[in-house]
Amino acid sequence: MHTLSERDIYTLLREQNYVPAEELDTAWESYPRESTSFAQFLIEKDVLTEDLLGQAIAEQFKVPYIDFDAHTITPEDRAQLPRDVAMQYRVVFVEANKNEAVVATDNPAQKGLKTALRTALKKKKITVGYTLPDTLENALFAYRPPLGEVLKGILEKDPEDAPSVIDTLFEEAVMQGASDIHFEPREESVVVRFRVDGLLSAVAALSPELYEIAVNRIKVAAQLRIDQHMAPQDGSLRIGMGDKDIDMRVSVTPIADGEKIVIRLLGEYVSSLAFSDIGMREDSSVRLRRCRVKSGARM
Repeated sequence: MHTLSERDIYTLLREQNYVPAEELDTAWESYPRESTSFAQFLIEKDVLTEDLLGQAIAEQFKVPYIDFDAHTITPEDRAQLPRDVAMQYRVVFVEANKNEAVVATDNPAQKGLKTALRTALKKKKITVGYTLPDTLENALFAYRPPLGEVLKGILEKDPEDAPSVIDTLFEEAVMQGASDIHFEPREESVVVRFRVDGLLSAVAALSPELYEIAVNRIKVAAQLRIDQHMAPQDGSLRIGMGDKDIDMRVSVTPIADGEKIVIRLLGEYVSSLAFSDIGMREDSSVRLRRCRVKSGARM
């Protein structure tokens, strides 16, 4: 991730005239430092677009800005960059021809990146471009190993390592953009399902023995009674993931085969979704925001 501070963002936007100085100064004095970043505040106020922010930071790094909407990356293309390099350096493959490869990262200046890329891609020329961290996270998701493979690796080391299993499931749910996590006990196993874009899909299965440990861990984190198994309980918890806090609402319900848990992901994680995340074009989202400002409506 780029290492530019809030002050750095303010300075480069001012120096490069991406935002009128008077408007930028007013925003700098008024933005709520405790609850959002300066760049996000400018975007929410329609002072700046995500593309302009990306272009400004790319210019600061003296590299091209990579707009993923302009590129179609196939699984075959993506496979040209090894997973370990992609995850270690937070870099993704964009395109290539016979002699040149283009990649994108949110930290073009990081040490060892170009050496690793030359070794992995074996191209005469490698162009490193900049893309925004949230955009990069979405692209990096394709390089992650399958969830089942990750869980298998954890349990091979320790069959009772429920904390690592739960942490991995939480992380995967956030990466997939899930709104809910369901733990559904069956006679021989516990099915884990994520709700993504309204669709509930199975993603993993846990043994009853491991799930018993997991239930207690979730109950403790949500400040619920671990000795209560015959009555419904509701609670909440918060986990830190990178630079985000994820609030979760926890519901535990006794059923015939054990205790069913439904976890709703809330707060900053959900509110950070942008119009672009649902496929809306930039010009359309700008018009919609302007209508919101004029009418005073909430979205």
